Amino acid sequence: TTVRGLNRIAVPTLLVGHELDQCRFSPVSDAVAFRTLLTGAPRVDVKTLSGGISEGPPCEARAYHGFNGIDQEVVDLVTAWLKTNTPSR
Repeated sequence: TTVRGLNRIAVPTLLVGHELDQCRFSPVSDAVAFRTLLTGAPRVDVKTLSGGISEGPPCEARAYHGFNGIDQEVVDLVTAWLKTNTPSR
């Protein structure tokens, strides 16, 4: 599968994954390769989370794929990252 246009992203970018995500469309191991496609981004951070629980199909919200049980940790991580990486107006 080819992902086109990622080189046109020109803003800081955060990639977040779960270490136990079993969804075949988003293995955490792909984050490093995906990062290399973001050549226009001035900064690319990759964060891998753990914990939570997995219930149901691997690509659904109640699995590790959906960060089930660690929702607040994800919100806090993304919020802190945005505050640090969003320019002041």
